[in-house]
Amino acid sequence: MRTADQSIKELKEEARKMSTLMTDVVLGVISPKVCNAACRASAKRVKEIATKDYKARQRGSRYLVSIPKPGAVPPGMVVVHNHIRPRRHLGWQGFRAWLQSPDDPPALVVCPCRWAPELGGHYRVKRSGLEKCHGSVPYVSPEELIECRKDPAWEARHDMIDRIVCRECGALLKSSNSGMAKKHTGHLWRRHRMTFKEYKLTHPGAPLYTLQLNAIRSQSKVKDLITKRVNAFLTPDELAACRKNPTWEQDHGLDVVVCRVCGAKLKKILCGGGYHLTQHGMGLKEYRAEYPNAPWRTAGTTARHRQGMIETRARRTAKLAAADRILAANWRPEDWDQRPQWHALGDKLLSC
Repeated sequence: MRTADQSIKELKEEARKMSTLMTDVVLGVISPKVCNAACRASAKRVKEIATKDYKARQRGSRYLVSIPKPGAVPPGMVVVHNHIRPRRHLGWQGFRAWLQSPDDPPALVVCPCRWAPELGGHYRVKRSGLEKCHGSVPYVSPEELIECRKDPAWEARHDMIDRIVCRECGALLKSSNSGMAKKHTGHLWRRHRMTFKEYKLTHPGAPLYTLQLNAIRSQSKVKDLITKRVNAFLTPDELAACRKNPTWEQDHGLDVVVCRVCGAKLKKILCGGGYHLTQHGMGLKEYRAEYPNAPWRTAGTTARHRQGMIETRARRTAKLAAADRILAANWRPEDWDQRPQWHALGDKLLSC
């Protein structure tokens, strides 16, 4: 087996040869052209030594030296990493990864973090109780993270008032000290390199602040906010049924319009400048193309809009009729001024 001492010895020998070549060029023993060719050959040998050393460490160590390329993981093996915060460079700040069979101890679970998306999925060691990973920050289980991504009101339905769940990695964060939405310093940027806008587009309706902090800011009760949050969104099952049924709101007797993207219940309208659909990065045309026949405003708003159109049309008709009457009353022939007999005839008609 190749050892580190052998690699170091060979690299020192190549460095000594390079130093000798430089000295010979300065003294004029060899030409620069010959020196350049010798330097290229030496660089090639150094690369071969590094490759041999890398392969030897890969065979002799349990841990991976670099992230495997897609398709390079042996059949029956999976990539597993430890509980340290994931890094792209293996071995940095204690983060390590290795290959393991899913059936071998310790027990593994699918890791929800997005450390190496090119692998298509990786694992971590299963832990009992509240799932913890990447240091001291608590994490939800993979099953709970899937539920969170489907339900924007997941925290309110589980009476979680002092924590919010990051929909990217499943971290349970306190918005008072995590800075979820802070630019360049909060969890989203430090952990996922995501901005506030990108996070809202990826996970529509996901909260950025805890219910407890919102209650303090709005000077209201936490229970009232929980009720309001739960009533503001459909459950995942209700949203799935709503997407299939364009008349879901009417069938349930609700004077609201449900956003088919996130399940939010709105009182008026979905589109327009500054309205709900802008949070999803789409307009009414894209929304109706994705969800045909789905309503984009409430029945009451539609009725008021139709009534307004009828009233506007009536006012316009009345104005046109008044203008026609004024025009008929003031009508005169084109030669009114050139023919005085018209004036006499007009005076007789007006006196009748």
